Amino acid sequence: MKKLYYLLLLSVLFSTSCLKDDDDIFDESSAARLTKALQEYQNILESAPNGWLMTYYTDEASSYAGGYNYYLSFKNGTVKAAFEQKVEYDGATYNPGDTYTSDYELHATQGPVLSFNTFSPLLHYFATPSSSLPSGFYGDYEFIVLNVSSDFIEMKSVKKGTKATLKRLDSSFNCESYFSEISAMEENTRYPKYETFLDGELIASAKGGYGRYFTFTIGTTVYKAPFVVTTEGIKFYSPVTINGQTIQNLRWDALSESLICTDAGTDFVIKCTLVPLNVLFYSSTDTWKFDTVNMGAGMKNRYDGLVAASANEGEIISYINFVKSSALNTTHALELKTGNYVCKYGYNYVLTPDTDDEITLSVFNFDGNGQWYYQNYAGYQNFVHVFGAQAYKITADDIKAPSVLTFTGVVNPGYWFQLKR
Repeated sequence: MKKLYYLLLLSVLFSTSCLKDDDDIFDESSAARLTKALQEYQNILESAPNGWLMTYYTDEASSYAGGYNYYLSFKNGTVKAAFEQKVEYDGATYNPGDTYTSDYELHATQGPVLSFNTFSPLLHYFATPSSSLPSGFYGDYEFIVLNVSSDFIEMKSVKKGTKATLKRLDSSFNCESYFSEISAMEENTRYPKYETFLDGELIASAKGGYGRYFTFTIGTTVYKAPFVVTTEGIKFYSPVTINGQTIQNLRWDALSESLICTDAGTDFVIKCTLVPLNVLFYSSTDTWKFDTVNMGAGMKNRYDGLVAASANEGEIISYINFVKSSALNTTHALELKTGNYVCKYGYNYVLTPDTDDEITLSVFNFDGNGQWYYQNYAGYQNFVHVFGAQAYKITADDIKAPSVLTFTGVVNPGYWFQLKR
């Protein structure tokens, strides 16, 4: 068994100079013991010639909730990092496997802390705020070290307490190949709908998030299971127990398009299924943003009239979103912001019978702001009614996990537009 270096820092932090005996319990001062411990952890980090695989989980509040993979290599107080996904920052693009080197340090606050203390567009990706995301993606760049061995380190984030691990890599590891396998596995397993089976019986439908987690309900119990993608399939953040079976590791089976639990004593399967695009859009709880650049000539004419109406009030339209909402006694709503005012228009989405890709968006109601602009400007009237003037055929950039939906008029194809999430 490998020796574990447990971190007995509470006694160091809470010891006081006024409690003295004739004989010291320790040969070294608390400060010296602390310095020695931190140096020992740094030696372990920097003693891995092939680096470490870091598995890192964001907070559940993040739209990207779930686990992600980093490659890290520590040397002389610096860390070379690569991330499994493409990152664009300040005009630069970092593809999976591309590296960025920054500083790191070990210090003691709430215990021994591994801190990536100088900015890295990769390591700070989930923690970097922006005007639209003031909390970033609820990530962190400082981690309390919990347990250390020569080849495995357990940590938790300082801000949110979510776990992270470091696993020592051997000489066979190739960063680009590994991340390519992860990307392929995510593509294989990402579907709009899932069905869960226990002992061969369907027990619930599951929904995948925009990040990496499953949500499914059994009886009155709601399970939200964040996961990390592996080269074999997925692994849940922590074991999930359903009807006495404890589930964490699932292997992808391409033939059945299923994730099959490999843990002992389990018979649990997540079956991947497709959803008709009109049903997917109707049932989606995501915010779908109207693309103000890509649209057909007929739709642009309506949009330009909307923009001109707001300009007449000295205002600029900040956004136009479609959301699922019953606030206006409708199934959905169009929300747009003009100047300092948010206007809401209630829509009922109507699926075209016997189709899996056609829908009509009919405006039915509005709030106070929406009513004022609607009654005072034809540009608003023409825009909010154009979506219900005809049925639209939906296509997607990715039928399994769409991020862009294109709506094209069935009668008049010149009226087309895109929504993005």
